[in-house]
Amino acid sequence: MLFLNPISVVDQIEGDQKSVRAAAVAKLLERFNRQFPQISYELVASPMLINAQALVLLGRRIVKLYGGFAFHSLIDIDALAFVLLHETGH
Repeated sequence: MLFLNPISVVDQIEGDQKSVRAAAVAKLLERFNRQFPQISYELVASPMLINAQALVLLGRRIVKLYGGFAFHSLIDIDALAFVLLHETGH
């Protein structure tokens, strides 16, 4: 199951694989920031929560993607894009 033991699955991403994943996540967030300039898309690497959220803070619209989702080895970039789209809809 995807969420059965998330920390050990996240820990499996190491070294080059982790830096490649970080670059892919950064590129995805940049694309969303360009496509939806009225919303700020942010990676919150720690804590390693498997979550994302949309919020309005001091009049600023923000979508946060947490590290447990961003670096989970069973969640691909397409799934992360879907998560970001879902949060954008809020």
